Amino acid sequence: FGAAGKIIVDGTPPKVSMATNRKIFAPHKMGYITFTPKLLSLDEIDAWEIEILDKEGKRIRGDKGYGKLPKGLIWRGETDKLTQASDGEYTYRFMAKDIAGNKAVLTDSLKIKNNPPVIKVDVNKVEDKVLFTFEHSPEDDIKSWKLSILDKGGKTVKTVEGAGEFPQKVEYPVEAEFNINSMAFLVTAVDNADNSFSLTKSIPSILSKKNQFAKAEQKGQLAEDF
Repeated sequence: FGAAGKIIVDGTPPKVSMATNRKIFAPHKMGYITFTPKLLSLDEIDAWEIEILDKEGKRIRGDKGYGKLPKGLIWRGETDKLTQASDGEYTYRFMAKDIAGNKAVLTDSLKIKNNPPVIKVDVNKVEDKVLFTFEHSPEDDIKSWKLSILDKGGKTVKTVEGAGEFPQKVEYPVEAEFNINSMAFLVTAVDNADNSFSLTKSIPSILSKKNQFAKAEQKGQLAEDF
């Protein structure tokens, strides 16, 4: 032989990580998801591809490229036909292939949620306490909540708030200087897609009506009791 060469045998997929800014978002509120892939090995990337799949595994949106990984990708909830994807569960699939043909594949779940949470609030008076209980669907993905007790002038007397799901119940002791017949409450909540809910009610009206169901407007403001 008049020449010599060097051959590299590579059977190991490239090491790639994927960071996202969130897992649930509301496109109607200008929400979006950013995908930030990162190469963790010394491999040379030949090609990459990302796909958004619905719950049946059907592709609704995708992109691909060659050479280095993209610095970042943004999905605003649109499909390949540039229509808006409906609320529900989705999966992203990201593939990176090195120059030897080895592939790394990453997947994770996503969720589109444009509808605000709907909270049912029940109020009962037990001796010298007012008990507040809350009901909502687990699909509401509550991020934070707040309960404010208001006097007859609308001034906040007490506030209880928390992160995550509502507690089973909140107790408010009725002090002598406050007349329960003139008090009201304000309940607000924000879900993980930043959709908001707000409900203001007088306590006497709730105590006299024990079937508290409500219709919510698109923005989460309670519109009508029935």
